[in-house]
Amino acid sequence: MFNSIGVGEIIVIAVIALIFLGPEKFPEFTKIAMRAFRDIRGYVDDIKKEMANELNPVKREINQLSRYKPEEYIDKLASAVTAAVEDEPEAETTSDSDQDEPPSEEAASAEPNQDNPPQTEPYKYED
Repeated sequence: MFNSIGVGEIIVIAVIALIFLGPEKFPEFTKIAMRAFRDIRGYVDDIKKEMANELNPVKREINQLSRYKPEEYIDKLASAVTAAVEDEPEAETTSDSDQDEPPSEEAASAEPNQDNPPQTEPYKYED
């Protein structure tokens, strides 16, 4: 921001300020302006340092991720899935007579199962 202002521009600004402010007020204005520029430059430098500190971990993660080639990973994954599907024998469908009977109501109530909560009727809204 302030790095782009050269010595020539500063001299032109100082001459214009000297003309408008006069020789009496110019030294005060110069001190105030220099202090303000110094403070603003310090704030900008602090912000740059904080941003760099916050972004460095992200840059490291991006560099680590850039080492991987997602196309190769997806190709390997796809070939592994197709190989697994081809190697598996096709599962035979079971008929209703081959299936085990579900447990009776008494057995289900005696042993509560965390995977299958008890069935309850849904709430019915009445007008």
